[in-house]
Amino acid sequence: MDYTKDTSNFNKSQTSTYTNSTYSYDVGLRNHMLLIYQQMFFALLITSLVAGFVSYSPSLWTIVHGPLGILLMIATIIIPVYFTLKINQMSLSKARGLLFSYAALMGASLSYILAIFGPMTTFKAFVSTGGMFGATCLYGYTTKSDLSQYRHIFFMALIGILIASLINIFTKSSAIEFMISAAGVVIFAGITAYDTQKAKDVYYYMSGDQISRSKAAVFCALSLYMDFINMFVYMVRLFGRTRD
Repeated sequence: MDYTKDTSNFNKSQTSTYTNSTYSYDVGLRNHMLLIYQQMFFALLITSLVAGFVSYSPSLWTIVHGPLGILLMIATIIIPVYFTLKINQMSLSKARGLLFSYAALMGASLSYILAIFGPMTTFKAFVSTGGMFGATCLYGYTTKSDLSQYRHIFFMALIGILIASLINIFTKSSAIEFMISAAGVVIFAGITAYDTQKAKDVYYYMSGDQISRSKAAVFCALSLYMDFINMFVYMVRLFGRTRD
């Protein structure tokens, strides 16, 4: 069963479930969401450890940020695409292995943050991201609104900050850089709420199929992990500006 598909029709047909108390307090749903966050947090732990090892190891730093850096960047782009296309054909163990492997590669890729911004700025940005991430997840889990109606707005906003970032490579405007970073934090906060609600919808959409639900939990963990990482990257840029 394809749980990577858009669930907006499901959202519309299940509007009443948002007001049903059993929807909010379903034990199975609670376990499903806990599994998602456990896998996501473990992926974040892997990313943090790898980033720390690489940033404080001259030999690893040379390898990661040398010629292999291009391959690393390509891998961090390809893996989520492959995951989305092949998740239905993967075994559960392979899906989890791919998630944690991706987290390790992302940690190596993001190791420059510690080197450039320092541990204190990085820590402050991480804690702030964690707080905002938790708040937006709570909103996405509890809101009665159908957040899928905003997905096109989020997509267009992402395209907008991408274009602005490309332009700012040449203009090098600190004001534009600040606006891009602030907008990035807000946009990924919204996407986090949307992905959290979608994780709930997927659970009910796949009623009775435990194997597929388990793989869906891995897929949702990847989505939320990427939301956190992107929010953190924009947040650390904001904190880096205040340090300057």
